[in-house]
Amino acid sequence: MRTLAKTQANRSNALKSTGPRTPEGKAVVVRTAVKQGLLSREALLQDEDRAVFRAKATGLREHPQLGKSTGNTPRHDAWRSRVCWSARRRLGLSTE
Repeated sequence: MRTLAKTQANRSNALKSTGPRTPEGKAVVVRTAVKQGLLSREALLQDEDRAVFRAKATGLREHPQLGKSTGNTPRHDAWRSRVCWSARRRLGLSTE
């Protein structure tokens, strides 16, 4: 069971924890949770090439069994591209 002193100290410390305040600080911490996340907002990590990602996404859209012939929406295509990209990264396959 927590003591009253610990609870008060915790509340006091929590008021001091404000997180980043500047745009630069916020830009840094927004990517701290991005490791290999399937559900992250960004599909690419900082060191990955956007042109390569777009080429792979185009290849998926034009694939005869996965592309437009299946009636997928652009939103579904984008989701599938992100999932395939991050899955390749997790499996240690080259994303190039």
